Amino acid sequence: MRLDELDKEEKEQDTQYMAQKDYLRHLEKLNDELKDAWNIHNDRVKSLKIVIKCSKILGKSTVPQFYPSMFVLVSEVLDTFGKLVYNRIKEKANRTDPITGKIISKLPKEFSLHDVTEDAKEVCRNWHYKVASIRELLGRLYLEMTILSSYRFIYDGDVRLKKDFVRIAKEIRGIGDPLIANYARCYLARKGFELIPDEKEYLMILFDDFVYTQQQMEEEHFTKFLNKVGINKGQYFDLLAPALDWILEVLGKDAGEPLFHKVLDRYQKEGKSSAIFLNSIINSFEAHLVAQAASILIYEIKNCDDSLPRHILFKSLGEQFCVCPPDDKNKLELLNEIWKFVTTMKEIVDYTSVVEVFIEFVCKSFSLKEVGILLRDLLQHLKNSGMTTFEIVEADIQNILLTILENTDDFIKAFNLQQFLPLFDMLSNIRRVEVSKGMLKAFAKRKSTTAADPVVISSLFDLAQTVQNSVNELSQDFEKEEVCEALVGFVNGIDFGMALEKQLNFFVDCRKSFSMFDSINEALITKTLNMIAKTYKFVKAQHSTKTSSFVKACISFCHITIPSLSNLFKRTKLYVLSGQYAVMNNLLPQANSLFKLAIETINSIPRIETLADNTVIDNTEDLVSLICFISSCFVSVPGHPEQGPFYLMRGLLNLIQEYDWGVGSDAKIRLFIYTLSTLSALAQENLPYTYTGVSSNDELFMEDDDYKQQIIAIGNTIIGKTVEEIMSLGKDEDFSSKRKQALCAAELLNSIVFISAFNNQLLGLVGDLYKLAQNDDQARKIVNNIKNNVNYLATSDRLNVIGYSSKEPIMKKQFKLDKQQFTVLQSKVFSQ
Repeated sequence: MRLDELDKEEKEQDTQYMAQKDYLRHLEKLNDELKDAWNIHNDRVKSLKIVIKCSKILGKSTVPQFYPSMFVLVSEVLDTFGKLVYNRIKEKANRTDPITGKIISKLPKEFSLHDVTEDAKEVCRNWHYKVASIRELLGRLYLEMTILSSYRFIYDGDVRLKKDFVRIAKEIRGIGDPLIANYARCYLARKGFELIPDEKEYLMILFDDFVYTQQQMEEEHFTKFLNKVGINKGQYFDLLAPALDWILEVLGKDAGEPLFHKVLDRYQKEGKSSAIFLNSIINSFEAHLVAQAASILIYEIKNCDDSLPRHILFKSLGEQFCVCPPDDKNKLELLNEIWKFVTTMKEIVDYTSVVEVFIEFVCKSFSLKEVGILLRDLLQHLKNSGMTTFEIVEADIQNILLTILENTDDFIKAFNLQQFLPLFDMLSNIRRVEVSKGMLKAFAKRKSTTAADPVVISSLFDLAQTVQNSVNELSQDFEKEEVCEALVGFVNGIDFGMALEKQLNFFVDCRKSFSMFDSINEALITKTLNMIAKTYKFVKAQHSTKTSSFVKACISFCHITIPSLSNLFKRTKLYVLSGQYAVMNNLLPQANSLFKLAIETINSIPRIETLADNTVIDNTEDLVSLICFISSCFVSVPGHPEQGPFYLMRGLLNLIQEYDWGVGSDAKIRLFIYTLSTLSALAQENLPYTYTGVSSNDELFMEDDDYKQQIIAIGNTIIGKTVEEIMSLGKDEDFSSKRKQALCAAELLNSIVFISAFNNQLLGLVGDLYKLAQNDDQARKIVNNIKNNVNYLATSDRLNVIGYSSKEPIMKKQFKLDKQQFTVLQSKVFSQ
């Protein structure tokens, strides 16, 4: 009764004709019905009936042209059913509590037969019995293939599975229609690839049977069938090609040489010289096997039928040669043998498509001489074609030129090939832009270190302008990025060596022509600074009038170019970097101007910024990092002759004080504490870092008592403002504010203890900060470290303390003063 129910047709209907889209929707509906019947209604019988109904659809080939698409859609339904069955059995394999029904342990991912419960094994056998009872051959075969993955629940290892694959492969012989049978073979190969990817026996059966089915196509009744459906043998075999490709793809994976030659021999004996058949063999096996049999394959290509154009077969062969070329001793001979046929092609489109593939092989395996020969042949064919425009082949020409550029180390020689620019001129404007990008990228990655050929530079400059003109404000972001990358590569690639004035003039031209992109201006500024460094190294910090004027011109170039950058952070960093280069070359007025611009630019950076995509970012930490960087630079910058030694430092402190850091922020406090370290460095008789040949503040002002008094006054002012800010943090009862207050107190305490000379007022402040820092665990750790260091320095010998080991009398004196100070701290503050 169960079998009758499964096999019973719901109701016979007359044949209905529907559009392809309607048929696709019908199959998608069946797939959804299958899932609903299984998951929602828990109706296994209905699910099985739906799958049988779908498998019966695959038995109809009245419209052969639609069969491959129908196979893909129906196989999706079959796969869905296979997964549902597998997951159902897997659920049964979970061990449960017999009383509560709760899962005790789940089946492991890599399970063995021992892990599977008897209940799960029984369910699995039942499914296989149900499928085996289906009377119709095609339905039974497809459903059996669909649930093959569940063999894991009832058999250990792959022995039984391999036998069943062989059995099913032979059973498919019972299907009379070649199209239906061969797609069934394709489905079995697909399942085999999932379950037993290394097994080849059943695949050879499938392949041999596929070859054998060609005999049916020679029979009279088959010709009548083809006439009835309105296609010829070549078109019919073209429908079989996807199935053949898949079978051979699985067969060719990790196949050895004996198996490859076995397949090739089978083709030569019974393949009927089918071009489609031969193309599948070339594409499916690994490239080194194809390369070894290249001479045989070339012969077969020349003698195959017209079911597939020969240029497609040569393209397939060329693609394999690109992956693995033939032996060096044979590759030129093989290429000549191929080209004897290719060069006689009458259709220019077919010819250029073959050149497009083989150009990569020639570039990788031969010299530019052979590349030039191939391009000359291509150019001759294009001229002889009689075409006035080359729209139908310009995509191939574009790919040919780009392939040469991508696979050539010496860009200049490739660019100077006699045939290169004539081919380039045949392209439309859009295609020229793409090739121009490729040329600029190839130029940027070339191995040669210099490029100062005026002709090459002029040509590349024109290409760069063409590329930039291809984008505008409405262009997509990825297009702009691609163009920008190409232009930056071009700018970085031009090197005039020691002809630095020519280099600077080139940068001026680039700034004028490529002003659209920030990245290009940034690259120009960086390259200009590199030129300054190169000049500095060449003159060994001893400038002549000429070199000094050149460096001044470079600084002016940077000064003019930096404001064009839209990113204020990058603008500020480049101002500071340019200022450092100016100081290094003793151009102090220019340096002061650049540093002043850097401070003014920081004041323009918003703390809270909304990006174009409405993302809100907080710039506080980046601002803090940038200001700290500038502060450290000022240690070695000489003071202003009129404004005093701390002209820039005061400007930076004013910026820190006036900037709106937001309510509850500790950024201002952290920055004030950091500037105390800068002042400490400036107070040293020998600055920690200076520029060669540049008189820094230690030489200019250290003998002046007013210099030290100014440092003390500025330091006291900073400490006073910092304490005010710390106290204001404590007014907010919020926990995070209290924590920030304690941490800031600990950091200020650390700075004061190790850089200040103490008086009673400072000792009182240290005591207050010490008590305030006790309100947070992390702040307390910082204070304990300070305390331990003070205790150590108060009791240690000078020779044991790093920094005081110098034999100079001044260091001995300093150590005594510091030791006295640390002793006072130990007794009056940290001992309490």
